[in-house]
Amino acid sequence: MMNVAEAENEKMQWAAITGVIATVSVFAIAQGLSYPLLSFILQRQGISPAIIGLSAAMTPIGFIVSSPLIPALARRFGAGRTALTCAALSAVVLALIGWTQNVYLWFPLRFLIGVVTNPLYVLSEIWVIALAPASRRGRVMGVYSTVISAGFAAGPLCLLAVGTVGWPPFLVGIFAFIFCGACLALVLPRLPKVDEAGHQVSVMGFMPLAWLLLSAVVLAAGFEQGVLALLPVYGTHYGIAEARMSALLSAMIAGNIAMQVPLGLLAERLTARLVRFICVLATALGCVLLPLLIETPLIWPCVFIWARSPTAFTRCRSSSSASALRVRRWLPAMPPSR
Repeated sequence: MMNVAEAENEKMQWAAITGVIATVSVFAIAQGLSYPLLSFILQRQGISPAIIGLSAAMTPIGFIVSSPLIPALARRFGAGRTALTCAALSAVVLALIGWTQNVYLWFPLRFLIGVVTNPLYVLSEIWVIALAPASRRGRVMGVYSTVISAGFAAGPLCLLAVGTVGWPPFLVGIFAFIFCGACLALVLPRLPKVDEAGHQVSVMGFMPLAWLLLSAVVLAAGFEQGVLALLPVYGTHYGIAEARMSALLSAMIAGNIAMQVPLGLLAERLTARLVRFICVLATALGCVLLPLLIETPLIWPCVFIWARSPTAFTRCRSSSSASALRVRRWLPAMPPSR
């Protein structure tokens, strides 16, 4: 009888993990769509690349500002309710962005979309870490990261089907946010509770221990965000069609997916430091080759490898470090929520 109960509990656990990963992947589609879409729109309005870059920076700033607030929100309102509210607010903010079509109003709106989307990513990762069996947690988190990357890659591909003019691309993103909330509501009863009753870990205390790693992660994230926001603008400078640039972004993100395992295996065979050094060289070489290859077929393999290089190994290590902190900070007991 106990074995049957344990098997049923494990089955429900895997169903919850699948539901959370599916939910955040749909969410990633909307995020992956929004970066090139808004850049294309601003480019057509004649906005300078500097302003386009500043506008794109508002979303990551929203991530940074909202991060310290997530534990308090989850504790005060519940993690599930917080995530559902954020999904609904994300749809509302994206609708406002589509309605206003004004670069200056987009600054606070893009900041807000960063604020309301960040809790979904953080809480979903916590849920997956808590639900995954310890013996399979690494593989589960690898699937989680890969599926999110696939969602980001699907975002620009959606622009190939619906274009970048009018409401259709915004409606795709809005529907994705709504669908995300609906999927989350279905699996919510099976998700563990999130609180801060356990052992406390100071993020500020962690920084001096891994300042070099965190600095590398900051630089890599800045590079990735800059590429997502400004590569479409760079391509239009050369007269490349928006559809082709959207496909190029998808190829870039596909490289994010495909290169994770090979670089991880390479790091095991060589050393992490050597692999990071190779990635730095590859990134610098890609920057040099970009203007030379942008109008040739060789740009496809170039961005496939180049865009993954700066985040290839730092993301893997930073993810595991952050995961450890989050588990120790928020997940002391993790009973299933009712």
